[in-house]
Amino acid sequence: MRHLIKQMIGPLLAVLLIASCNEDPTSIGSQLIPGGDYLDFQVVNSYDDTLQQNSSYFTENIDLKRSTIILLGKDDNLESWMLMRFYMLFPDSILSPFQNDSINILSTKVEMRPSYYFGDSLGTFDFTVHKVYTAWTPGGFNKDSMDVLDYDAVNYASSMSITDSVITFDLESSVVIDWLKRTYDESQPENHGLLFKPTANTTRIFGFPGYDAYSQEFLTRISIVCEKQGEFVDTVNVIPFSDVHAVKGTVPPSDPENIMLQAGLASRGSLYFDLSRIPLTSVVNRATIQLFVDTLETVNGSITSDSVAFTIWDNSTEHLIDSTVSFQYAVRDIGQAYYEGEVTKLVQEWINGTPNEGFRISLSDEARSVNHVAIKGSNSADPAIRPRLKVIYSKKM
Repeated sequence: MRHLIKQMIGPLLAVLLIASCNEDPTSIGSQLIPGGDYLDFQVVNSYDDTLQQNSSYFTENIDLKRSTIILLGKDDNLESWMLMRFYMLFPDSILSPFQNDSINILSTKVEMRPSYYFGDSLGTFDFTVHKVYTAWTPGGFNKDSMDVLDYDAVNYASSMSITDSVITFDLESSVVIDWLKRTYDESQPENHGLLFKPTANTTRIFGFPGYDAYSQEFLTRISIVCEKQGEFVDTVNVIPFSDVHAVKGTVPPSDPENIMLQAGLASRGSLYFDLSRIPLTSVVNRATIQLFVDTLETVNGSITSDSVAFTIWDNSTEHLIDSTVSFQYAVRDIGQAYYEGEVTKLVQEWINGTPNEGFRISLSDEARSVNHVAIKGSNSADPAIRPRLKVIYSKKM
């Protein structure tokens, strides 16, 4: 009997389901949705719907403090200087006899391990090292600071050995002696560290792990060999506790159709889409962006710029971003012709009523590289390679 009931219920349910699907949704399904709250899903695509758009790029000083890579060198358009201050933390077994003039510094050797390279691998890389007299902090140092920096014209480096894996040179011991004296005698000149400056014949840019890198293992270090005659010879290694670099120069010439994103200087882009057809208070279900790359005008170093950061303007004329809004990112995978990513939260800000002055775009690694990436702009002759924005949104019917 139970088996017979199951056989009867199955077909009966199927009939009911078919019947309910054929009914006007207001007869059954509408009972689950409050009146007037039906959703209408729409798609706006800047390519298919030919949304009005415009783009441009500009350069400005950027905050280079706490960069994980510190840059040094020059090429045709750019030049980067690097500054470092070092911990002078010595054990009492060395510092006490040093104060009594009973210990000698036999050598001071600097070791640097590059982690980023930009430019022709067969090009020249060379630099000089100078004692700095100007007080500086990473947060306040930029390309304009280079013009007013006070430093000793004397090159304190000698016996330079440069390869792509390790760079070593001898640092004149008097520099370290002066720093050591400052640790116990405040009448001595303050320790403002060293300036590393590329030579005129340099055609490459190297990057070195910065103080804020994830590991201190490969930081620049000074090995100081000390001798207390007749008792011991010891080596003390000191590392930077503060560093910064500053890049000056010009953005490379580019096709006028392009948005040129240049790390280091930096050159950033502004990109606007007219989204006035999307009703205010709509819900942005998903918004995606594509930026097509001009590979002929794009040059990356040993670490490529694989993502672009997006945020929205608070005032595009004065280049002020909305600091309350999080960044979103578009990524370019190996072999891909474009950067692609989600900008849903940013577009939703505009639909919620924030004035739409467009996106600000920049390379995600602009503080730690000198890569330059050319993006096809809004006035590209071929509409298929202009920036594309696709918005899926829903609104009440």
